[in-house]
Amino acid sequence: DAPDGSGGGVAAWSTGNGVSILALNDTLVWANLAAHGGGLWIASAPDGASSAAIDRSAIVGNRASGYGSEQGRGAGIENVAATTVIANSTIAQNAVAGLARSSGGGISNASATGLPPATVRLINATVVSNSALTDGGGIANDQIGAGGQATITMVNTLVAANVAPLGANCQANGGGLASLGHNLEDADTCGFDQPSDLPDTDPAIDLLADNGGPTPTYALPPDSPAVDAGDDAVCAALPVNGVDQRGIDRPQGASCDIGAFEYQETPTAVTLTDFHAMTPVGALAPSVVVVLALAGILFGVGLGFRARTANSYCDRRAQECCWGRFAENRSGLSSY
Repeated sequence: DAPDGSGGGVAAWSTGNGVSILALNDTLVWANLAAHGGGLWIASAPDGASSAAIDRSAIVGNRASGYGSEQGRGAGIENVAATTVIANSTIAQNAVAGLARSSGGGISNASATGLPPATVRLINATVVSNSALTDGGGIANDQIGAGGQATITMVNTLVAANVAPLGANCQANGGGLASLGHNLEDADTCGFDQPSDLPDTDPAIDLLADNGGPTPTYALPPDSPAVDAGDDAVCAALPVNGVDQRGIDRPQGASCDIGAFEYQETPTAVTLTDFHAMTPVGALAPSVVVVLALAGILFGVGLGFRARTANSYCDRRAQECCWGRFAENRSGLSSY
C-alpha cells in the first residue's frame, strides 16, 4: 500500500529521458490502497516515456483515498502522461474517495501542459461496479491546460453499473472519449455513438466470480446483448489474439462477444466464488500473478516485473502470506 503516495499495487514511473515498460499478463491486482492509482499507477515526467500492457487480468477492489487536500484519482488504474493498453481484462469494484474531487473509480487518464500525451486503449474490456465521489465512476479523462492531451478509445468494451454523481460510467473533463464501435453501456455517458454501439443497454451480466482461468470475470448469460455483438476482426487480432480473459477461444458463437468474457454454450464446470464481498479466491491457478498490498513498490526506468504464486492468495490482512507463498518474484530496476 501507499496511502500517501501513488501505486498501491504497482507503480511504473519514468524520468531522466528514460523509458518505463510494464506488462501484466494473467494478473490479479486486488485490495490495494494509495492516494492515487490504488491498483496501478503508470506515469511519465516531462522527459520520460512510460507505457503499460495489461492483458487477461483483473484489477479488483482497490482504493484511492487522496492525501490531505489532494484529490483521489484512479482507484483501479491511474494513467498520467503515459500510454496504457488494456485488453481482455476486468476493472471492477474499485472505489476512489478524497477530501477534494475524486474521479476515475475504475480508470483515470490525465495529462497537462508540458507533459507527454496520456492515452488509454480499452479492447474487449469489462469496466463494472466502480465508484467515485464526484465524477467518472468507471472512467475519467482529464485534459489539463491548453497543451494537455488526454484520449481514451474503446472497442468491444462493456461499461456498466458504475457510480458517481457526475458521469456515472464515464466523464470527460477535456480531452476525448472515442468509440471505435461494438461497445455496450447501461447508460449513455461514454460517447458510444457508432452504429454498432449499444448505449442504454443492460448487459445482464452475472456476479464477479471464478468462471475458470486464472482471474475472476463477469460471466455473460446466453440472453445478454453483449453475446455475438463484438467485432470479429478486433477479437482475432493482437492483443486479444482470439481468446477471452480466461483463455477461451473467440468466437464461440456467430461472432465474438463484447467485454472480457466469451459466452460458451457448454462451459467447463467450475467452483464459483462471489467476489462482490471480496471472499478469498481459494486455490488460484499456478500461473496467476497476485499483486496485493505489497510493501515493495516497483518504479523506475526500464521497469521489468515477474511474479508467480503457488496456489495461494493474499491480502493486506495476511501480508506474510504474500512473502511466504511467492514461488517467484523478480524485478529489474535501472538507474534514474
